[in-house]
Amino acid sequence: MGTAPEHDLVTSLQSLEDLRALMPVIDSCLYLDHAAAGILPRPVADVMIQRIHSATTQGVRQWNVWSKLIQRTRKLTAELVGGEEDEIAFVPNTAAGIGTIAEGFRWKTGDNVVLSSKEFPSNRFPWLNLRRRGVEVREIDTPDAPDDFAEAIGAACDSNTQIVTCSWVDYSTGVRRDPARMAELAHRHDALLVLDAIQGLGVLPLDLHAQNIDVLVADGRKWLMGPEGAGILAIRQEKQDRIEVTRPGWASTTDPLNFGAKELELSDTATRFESGMHNTFGLAGLYASLRLLKDVPATTREEHLLAIRSVFEEAGRSAGLFSNAWPRSAQSGILTFSHPKLEPADLIRHLRTHNTTVSRKKNCIRVSPHLYNNADDASHFAEALAELHC
Repeated sequence: MGTAPEHDLVTSLQSLEDLRALMPVIDSCLYLDHAAAGILPRPVADVMIQRIHSATTQGVRQWNVWSKLIQRTRKLTAELVGGEEDEIAFVPNTAAGIGTIAEGFRWKTGDNVVLSSKEFPSNRFPWLNLRRRGVEVREIDTPDAPDDFAEAIGAACDSNTQIVTCSWVDYSTGVRRDPARMAELAHRHDALLVLDAIQGLGVLPLDLHAQNIDVLVADGRKWLMGPEGAGILAIRQEKQDRIEVTRPGWASTTDPLNFGAKELELSDTATRFESGMHNTFGLAGLYASLRLLKDVPATTREEHLLAIRSVFEEAGRSAGLFSNAWPRSAQSGILTFSHPKLEPADLIRHLRTHNTTVSRKKNCIRVSPHLYNNADDASHFAEALAELHC
């Protein structure tokens, strides 16, 4: 069949400045809503188109090519999260990954799970659904500040706590928590830490093993700049047996292509949680986005993101908007602003007239620039806000 078709479509970035040239969105608007949905770089779309073309012209004749691509995507994912390939499973989205853990955990009478009441539904509803099985779900009204958040979660844990779950970066406030500290709180009770990493993975450093994270879940559609339907579930190898497989299929087994097998022999890796056919179209796109970021060190990505964040933050404050002042270790790519007189809807409409896209979260607007945004974008944002004084 020849070489894999994606090889000529994706090249590594020499620096983050190269990324901007690969983002067609910059020609149509100032997009500052990556916390809602990321934007596809051109190579990501190209690889997905190539996969679609292969499906329409070759059918299964190039199956080996795309099967190997899935394994390369698994390898890149493991490198991204500081794990091993055997610890990576692919899921459709964050909720599906968290549901795999919630439904598969070996719960006993009296067990509880601890989480914040402010979690995004993808990290609330799978746990709330366990009440039907007699699991106590402890939803805590947590403060936003990272230290106070950790203290509140820790105080809610006891000897019956089996899982502590939280978002790495809060989708509404943008505050970033310390996964290692949250893991330590969970491990005091031999509980697992389940981390929803969707709002930081790809732009901020994370390490499954170094930070003692037990389970990590994320969709590729936000900060990873990948497509919808291509999510990541990472489970530490030594913790996988604590989770039962609830929906086995041919892909879950030790010999996936042995369709005549009489007995179910589950894989001894995280692929046991993959039931059947992968979303090869989405994973092709995820492969491309991971390739783009691979050669830019995670610390470099973080430094650039927080630097551009600070420029946008200053632009907002100069226009009379208020924002939370988190310490650097608690900052992410998400900023929230409020105006002393104008409602969020008014701010959003005003920015829309300047071809700028942001979101509303509660009584604030949420601004979420990415690595390809630069000082010129911040200046455009500042100029739009300056008219509020007119």
